[in-house]
Amino acid sequence: MSAGVATAGQGRKAGVRAFLDKHHAKLWWLHSFYALGLGVLVMFFAQKGYDHSRWLFGGVVGLWLVLVAFYRAFGERPEPPAEGTAVRQKVGFFVMTYVMKNLYQGMLFFLLPFYFRSTTFGSPNQYFFFVLALAAVLATLDIVFDRFLMKYRWASATYFFIALFAALNLALPTLLPDLGPRPTLMLAMFLGTAGYVSLHLRSVTFGFRRLRNATILLSGAAVGLSLVVGPVIPPVPYYILEGSGIGPSLVEPRRLSSVLTSIDASALGDLVALTAVLAPGASAEGFRHVWRKNGEEFTSMLAERGEHSDTPNTAYLRSQLRRSELPTRATGHWTVDVVATDGRVVGRVGLDVLE
Repeated sequence: MSAGVATAGQGRKAGVRAFLDKHHAKLWWLHSFYALGLGVLVMFFAQKGYDHSRWLFGGVVGLWLVLVAFYRAFGERPEPPAEGTAVRQKVGFFVMTYVMKNLYQGMLFFLLPFYFRSTTFGSPNQYFFFVLALAAVLATLDIVFDRFLMKYRWASATYFFIALFAALNLALPTLLPDLGPRPTLMLAMFLGTAGYVSLHLRSVTFGFRRLRNATILLSGAAVGLSLVVGPVIPPVPYYILEGSGIGPSLVEPRRLSSVLTSIDASALGDLVALTAVLAPGASAEGFRHVWRKNGEEFTSMLAERGEHSDTPNTAYLRSQLRRSELPTRATGHWTVDVVATDGRVVGRVGLDVLE
């Protein structure tokens, strides 16, 4: 009787193993679609507010620790264990890659809504958003992640750099709300570069002189990179909120009498631009309004900044063009760009002046 039970049990195991061997690729893809669905849920969670960005610090530290341990355990070019490999090694490999994928998925899908809102499509900063979206999707593709990203150290380090930099660029203002966009970009680039380099180190033993020299070198590289790539990085966490636009006047410091999308030239009077911008602390000081007619710059002015206690992390930026300052022939498409202190465009509002 017991022999029969044992034989039946072995038969079931053999059947399950045969099923997995035959359909394992399909099951991986099914899991990838499941992971993609979870990523979409994370994006909905990100809508709850900017303050939730603080948890990103824990995510990047956890990722770095798992990556370092992964390469220590599985060598320079880790691959999924082959048939006949010890069960402990197989389990260790897939558990560590599974943890990494989940950390990446949670982090990258959380970032996407913030970067989407801060991206001005049609401008150079749209390309970084596309890269970030691709990175998020790759974190859900088990086969690509395990067999390519983790196999090549340069690929996994670059992937980690993108995630680390993007996360810190968003999260740093939660700790340093008055830092401003340019210093935030430089600090995020410095820490991202340090994270990239750390994955290539063979030893963590540094003397003071070497540590000092490495810090100086990384700082120089970070400043240089931030100046070069700055124009293609969306200015997170800043983005324009609802209620922004161009109107004839203000009825209170944070509300236009009406938001115009078009107006007849014969009825044209003064124009007021009001842009409500998500901006932690006082970091929106020094932002400018650049007025354009048909894409050509008409004037640029320092935006007057205001706040309100009912709307934390929100700056109300205002500027005005009087009718006498407008050209005699004012018909055309007018836009106002909100430009940060480092020259990046946060967003724009527009108005058509008709014949």
